[in-house]
Amino acid sequence: MQMLTEFHPYLTGSVLNGTAGEYSDINLMLFSDDTKAVVLFLLKHNIVFETSDWKVKLGRKEMAIPSYTLIGKSGIQIRLVPLPENARFSGIRKSATHADIKAVSALLAA
Repeated sequence: MQMLTEFHPYLTGSVLNGTAGEYSDINLMLFSDDTKAVVLFLLKHNIVFETSDWKVKLGRKEMAIPSYTLIGKSGIQIRLVPLPENARFSGIRKSATHADIKAVSALLAA
């Protein structure tokens, strides 16, 4: 998450809620109005990734948006889901289901 700070990452899913298993993926929501910024960031840092679609509801619309999956050295998948910057403030993030770096650090320290 620290490497992706420019995209205001939020952890979500089973890793955050404590139900992750040994092979669960890590889901990070990222925010940027530049739709290619995440891809350019990954390419610039020579990070290998696969592209797929992620279904998300923004406002009243449900849509499939591109997501990027990285495979860590341990084999764990990290899915990056880039959303428009205004989605960060739209109310789709709930403190119980989305945690920024500060919140994740607090959880790890507890």
